[in-house]
Order: sequence, then structure tokens, then C-alpha cells
Amino acid sequence: MLGWGLKTLRKFGGSSGIGHGGRVRLIWGLWEIHGAVSDKENKEKNMNDDRPAIEEAVKTYLDGIFEGDVEKLLSVFHATSSLGYEANGVFKSLPRDEWLEAIRGRASAKSRGLERHDEILQIDQFSPTTAMVKLKCWIPPKYFTDYLCFLKAEGKWQVTQKVFFIEVDNDWMSSCA
Repeated sequence: MLGWGLKTLRKFGGSSGIGHGGRVRLIWGLWEIHGAVSDKENKEKNMNDDRPAIEEAVKTYLDGIFEGDVEKLLSVFHATSSLGYEANGVFKSLPRDEWLEAIRGRASAKSRGLERHDEILQIDQFSPTTAMVKLKCWIPPKYFTDYLCFLKAEGKWQVTQKVFFIEVDNDWMSSCA
């Protein structure tokens, strides 16, 4: 329900015919409500309570990427999730399990002795059950910008969609040659 979480209302200074209890006053054409907490305020509180859980899911994701740990990635990606990206002007979609097979088949950044470079740029929780996370991750020679779409279901935050962009650092590649 959007709006105010009041069961009953009455106009300040007299009955309004709206209900009984609570205090409401009309000021410059707006209703002032006393002794009530809005649904919006309740949602904001709940969303603030979820921030650490979202951050922990993102940390698990980044650990999984750096370490090449498929089990960690499985714990944060929903079974029906997929990855979307652009290649040569064409949209590509990659199911989660195909992506995880590719991760299993490559040496991790950690096993290659590379330094870890990742950063959460933004967490936007726009409802009690949805959030979008933007992050950067560098696994030489590639820089990834990821957008992770999270949904909270059954009390757990999971990635339902990952959209990403890759930049290749050709200078890094030539310095290794």
C-alpha cells in the first residue's frame, strides 16, 4: 500500500468523517499527520537494514570472480539468471551455467598472482526487494563494468541479471610480451 500507514484519521480540531483516532490537520491544502509513520519511511528503514546483506552478496561475487570460486558465485546467482553483453554491435545472452563453466575452465586472477582491483561504484536499492549494483573489476588485460540486478526472495539477495561491458587494456598486453 502506498501512502500513509494509518488505520484511522480525523481532522485536527474536529471530525472529518474519515475515521476516528490519529490526528490530521489541513495546512495550506496538505494533510499533516501526527503520530504516524508513512509506508515510505517504513520501506526506507527496511531498505537500510538490507544494505549490509546486499554488500555481503556483492563481496561474495567479487571474491568468487577473483578466486575463480564457482561455489561462491552459485551462492549469489539465481538458477535462472543470465548475463547480457554486446559483441560487435550484437546483443549476446549467456546463461549462468555456461558462464560458470567458462570460469571453471580458466585460471583465476588469484592463481595467476595478480593483484585484486575491484570497486563498488553504486548500490541503488529502489524497493525492499530490488537493488541495482554498479561495480568495476580489473582482471588483466580486461576491465569490466558490471551492473548486477538483485532481487530478494525467500529472505536472500540474489543476482537475477548481470549486464557488463569489457574494455581491453592493450598497453598491459604489450608490456607482458
